[in-house]
Amino acid sequence: MLTNPQGDYERQPLINHAAKGRFSVTAGHWKLILPLGKSEAELYELISDPAEENNVVAEHSEHVAQLEKKATDIVLNGRTTPGAVQANDTGHWKSLSWITDAEYYTRQPKRK
Repeated sequence: MLTNPQGDYERQPLINHAAKGRFSVTAGHWKLILPLGKSEAELYELISDPAEENNVVAEHSEHVAQLEKKATDIVLNGRTTPGAVQANDTGHWKSLSWITDAEYYTRQPKRK
């Protein structure tokens, strides 16, 4: 991408965490900012809207569901790569508001 901006490229899922506690996940041309507290989910198509000015969450529920699942899997698997689940070193965080306590603890391996 650095030498050929028109090159074929697929963005792998990536989790980000903002200073105010919100998580987001980017994959492909999409970015989902996950809900936290009174802030609802936001979805942006990054090719046509790189400044993230047009929240299209209502128009693309299928992308919201896919990205939320990717974010959940990354957090609960403790990794973005294939392989054994890696235990997180903390309990369920308040800012993981889209993941229930039960889901978090069910998928986390038992710590020794």
